[in-house]
Amino acid sequence: MRQRCVLLALVFLMVARAANAKGDDASKSDAPPKVDEDPGFFASLTAQHQATLSLLVIQGLKNTSHGFKPSRELRLTDKAKIISGRNSVVWNLRLEVSRSLLTKGPSSDEPIADQHISLPNGSVLDKNYALIVQEAYVQHLREHWMLQVGSQMFAWGSADSINPMSVFNPQDLRSGFLGDKETKIAPIPAVRLALLSDGQTLNFIYAPWRRASLLPGPTQNWYLAPDNLSFNVQLTPKKSVEDQGSYAIKYDRSIAEGDLSFLYYEGADYDIETVPKELLVINNQPLTVNLVQVVPDKTSYGASYSQTFGKWVLKAETLYTSNKLAIPDVDRNRIQDVRFPLELQKTSYLQATLGFNYFAPITQFFGLPLGDTVLTAEYYKAHYHKKGVIQPSLSDLIITNLRTTAMEDRLELGLTYGLSPTDQGRTWSGKLSFNGDTFRHNLIYAGFDGRQPAANKTGSIFYYWRNNDLVSYEIAYPL
Repeated sequence: MRQRCVLLALVFLMVARAANAKGDDASKSDAPPKVDEDPGFFASLTAQHQATLSLLVIQGLKNTSHGFKPSRELRLTDKAKIISGRNSVVWNLRLEVSRSLLTKGPSSDEPIADQHISLPNGSVLDKNYALIVQEAYVQHLREHWMLQVGSQMFAWGSADSINPMSVFNPQDLRSGFLGDKETKIAPIPAVRLALLSDGQTLNFIYAPWRRASLLPGPTQNWYLAPDNLSFNVQLTPKKSVEDQGSYAIKYDRSIAEGDLSFLYYEGADYDIETVPKELLVINNQPLTVNLVQVVPDKTSYGASYSQTFGKWVLKAETLYTSNKLAIPDVDRNRIQDVRFPLELQKTSYLQATLGFNYFAPITQFFGLPLGDTVLTAEYYKAHYHKKGVIQPSLSDLIITNLRTTAMEDRLELGLTYGLSPTDQGRTWSGKLSFNGDTFRHNLIYAGFDGRQPAANKTGSIFYYWRNNDLVSYEIAYPL
């Protein structure tokens, strides 16, 4: 499941200082001309800073073993950019504290992490708290080039829902479908060199370390085991950091009423990849297949295109991987006869997202005056070209979004509907946001449904989230 992300805008700020001109009568005076004093380093600093304190409440609507379990979190977010001449320091930090830590007693909340985890970008995940380093890098800007070093996010591609070109950052799937795009990927320490020209940019990115995508554990939300198999599935996440580099070359160009991007990537495959290692028999219980998460290499070529036609924006994005690894398809009804460990099979892999944005001329809704209204519809397809491997579980997906504002953009309404027509699965959600004079309020409802798979068949991916209807409310206060 790939949850996609947003490029950071570059802020170009120049500080000019005018010298005091001499008056016409200065030459008539014997006094020496007046010279300005050096303002010093700190006088040339420009700072942009925003801090927010929020309370997040999530409640599942169905009390089942697979239902979404409650969560109560206090969050402190701090974003800043400090500029001094051509140099900048940027950070985006988030501290999450669960109710269990605040009350120091047992609660029904799920832990943030099964055990203490440190990420190479400086993030720390623990049972009752998490420090998330969303961004932390330094930037040096020149007229024709720019250098960035530190923890960064690379959300590439033109699509609004699923971005095949966003290959550089590990996924953060601990909260499933919840959260903004930028919270669904894990930043990574990297070096970015961008060559700048009129209407085009050439990017070189290198990351010296890699870590597997973050998965929800058995004691966290969104961990759902298939219940239609004649055997159990046990997944062991990969938690170590590897000293293996990944790099990418990305070219962006502006065209008439549109944009083009081309990508070459060599490095870590941050899609969820697992290797079936062994078949376990424990106390006459059903057989258990032990899966181990891996982070193999891949070579990918991507392209992205967007074009504006009046109120319509056409978007297309694709990624071709020449050496993708996939799990071989086996007879699940005779799993006890399969020889382990299974070897992943190498195959070519194609992903594509095609869709449009329509800026709808809606001005009123039941008498309520509306502002900007945007309709988005996209279709996502993924396919392994080799026969005899298990095809991607997330494919043939149609996603639509409707977003509109009212009350001078203080009120925002968003509706999302996802449909998988081939396996009869669907998901829907609604979001209502209100920016008051003091507080910001966000209310989200989400539901999931899907066809029940036949015995030992995959079926709809949304079936495994079928009991996870939930409501989420967040109140935020800017500090």
